Amino acid sequence: MENQPQSRGGPLHWLAARSRRFWLTASAVALVLGYPLSLGPAIWLTSRGYFRESVVQTFFRPLLLSTAESESLSQAVEWWGSWGVPDDKAVTFFFETDEASIVFQFTRTGEGTRL
Repeated sequence: MENQPQSRGGPLHWLAARSRRFWLTASAVALVLGYPLSLGPAIWLTSRGYFRESVVQTFFRPLLLSTAESESLSQAVEWWGSWGVPDDKAVTFFFETDEASIVFQFTRTGEGTRL
């Protein structure tokens, strides 16, 4: 009798063999990392006219309001959002809460424009 070589399956076989727990964990990690990291590209595309500011502001409202409480997080978010904005453009988000008015302005130069 001849021994037939066993198929190794490849990457699709490996993906199909993962458990439900693996996929739930991988999905949770992707959402936790993907949501804040997608803020930068969303602002860059907004500055180029692909998205309306109101849509991006609504989608990222929880993230922006939570980072407004910490100065270092706020600066990091403004740096990440401003990184891909063209020199002559600015994206401004304005939030009013019961406690304060919060403004996030994303410009390439880092200098705010007049509101």
